[in-house]
Amino acid sequence: MRAIQEWKPSTNLRELQSFLGFINYVCRLIPNMVGLTGALTDLLHKGVDYQWGLKQQAAFDRLRNVLLSSPVLRIVDPECSFEVVTDASDIAIGEVLLQDFGDGIQPIAYKSRKL
Repeated sequence: MRAIQEWKPSTNLRELQSFLGFINYVCRLIPNMVGLTGALTDLLHKGVDYQWGLKQQAAFDRLRNVLLSSPVLRIVDPECSFEVVTDASDIAIGEVLLQDFGDGIQPIAYKSRKL
């Protein structure tokens, strides 16, 4: 957790790629990952000048806060019922896999992607 708290904003493309690589690794823990990373991934496009602005800083801060406060995912129990919740917009699609463990519905995994 301390590493996430101390992660500094990216100062160049390589640092941004490293941060987004980490985010991609833990993306199943992050609801609406695509919506949260949009301002950052826009800097990865060819021909785009790398300029870290207010939108990028806000996205970075939101991602860091989400990682520090994300709910703990539960392990799948094949005996319990599943529920899939989806969402879509013109720019992204997302889903969350939920399971009812008897003590409330809990997230199992998140998935999203930019269109």
